Amino acid sequence: MPEVTGFVWGWAVGGNPLDIPDGMAASLGGTSDAPAVLLQIHYDNPLEKKDVVDPGSGIRVHYTTTPPTQTVSVMGIGAAPIANWEIPPQ
Repeated sequence: MPEVTGFVWGWAVGGNPLDIPDGMAASLGGTSDAPAVLLQIHYDNPLEKKDVVDPGSGIRVHYTTTPPTQTVSVMGIGAAPIANWEIPPQ
């Protein structure tokens, strides 16, 4: 299994879904920066209610062999950054 070095996308309760516009895509697998993908789902039910039901967490991935016109990425900002990001001056 390849070493996990970053993330492609994150979501939390109350957040909007990620809809990538047509013609754009995240590059996954092969020789990309994300040769493998891991899905983690974290549940929280601190009151231990028995009637709490997950209506369908997960992801939907669309695969194509056609290269996108533009690739998308995620930049994490916070106390413990995962990578050394540099934004070049314009």
